[in-house]
Amino acid sequence: MILDDALIFNTLFTGSYTRDDVTVLWQPSPLTFPAMMQKEIEHHWDTLPKEHIFNGHLARLDHWSATSVRCQFALRPSDYRTLLYSNQHIQHIKKSWGFSYLSRALGISAVTLSSDNQLLFIKRSNSVGEFPNSFDVFGGHIDVPLDSAPCIFDAMSQEIKEEMDLEPTDYELSLIGLIETTAAQKPELVFQSRINRTAKEIIAIAKKSQDNVEFSDIYSIF
Repeated sequence: MILDDALIFNTLFTGSYTRDDVTVLWQPSPLTFPAMMQKEIEHHWDTLPKEHIFNGHLARLDHWSATSVRCQFALRPSDYRTLLYSNQHIQHIKKSWGFSYLSRALGISAVTLSSDNQLLFIKRSNSVGEFPNSFDVFGGHIDVPLDSAPCIFDAMSQEIKEEMDLEPTDYELSLIGLIETTAAQKPELVFQSRINRTAKEIIAIAKKSQDNVEFSDIYSIF
């Protein structure tokens, strides 16, 4: 069965953007949630097993704009526990407090192309907090620095290093769009990573990477 893309995600914009084409407007203060919602976030987190997850700092997408040559993102700090609570309580949050109180944690992912023209993707492990045992491309979230605005290109390079053990000299990176998952209404930046290694070489390196526990296998297709 072939699923319509709209059942999985909505495309907000597409293009081809370099590092110099992207602007981040950084608000250093996190969103303040209603007291009852904050209490529910903390309770939900307390009920989760912590063997493979931790409450890391993430970036929340407040607003965005894009033209054919430039794009801009308004971001602020968030965290992983708010994301997991939001993913499980979408309708409750929207009904009780409104859409603006969804996590909106900004995901990042890389459509990875090898030098021998293959597309690489993974099967996520059963230990990850989001979409366990699902097929996906490489990616994650933006780790928020403590003293400055995050760079989305640096964040994607960090994910590639952690999941594929590749350096920026191994690939060319461009931002190709922004999507929003249909179920959780979570935004995600999509990059294209053209790697100067074969699919076989990439898979061998990635299986020894720092974050290889996050996926159970890696595949490639032409």
